[in-house]
Amino acid sequence: MSRIDSNGEGTAFARSTGLPSHMGKATAELKTKVPECVKDEFAMLAHGMGLNESELLRSLVMVRLYGVEKTARMHSDQLRLAAGLSPEQAPTGVVG
Repeated sequence: MSRIDSNGEGTAFARSTGLPSHMGKATAELKTKVPECVKDEFAMLAHGMGLNESELLRSLVMVRLYGVEKTARMHSDQLRLAAGLSPEQAPTGVVG
């Protein structure tokens, strides 16, 4: 599997993002332009967290849209399915 480098070159393949399959493959892009110094600081932040820039940006977007708990539950459910376990059930009275 090839990855797209920071210049946008390379072949992009859909890959697991830790998100539920009903959301579809992670093939859509979000883009913006920032000053070079901002990109450099964002890259340092991501790498300091053990992530690449795409992983950090994806996490930021998902948490802002769905909240920390629901996003964490999505990741947890995928891991549980990979381990052969059923997804966790939301607590009674909690809407996911």
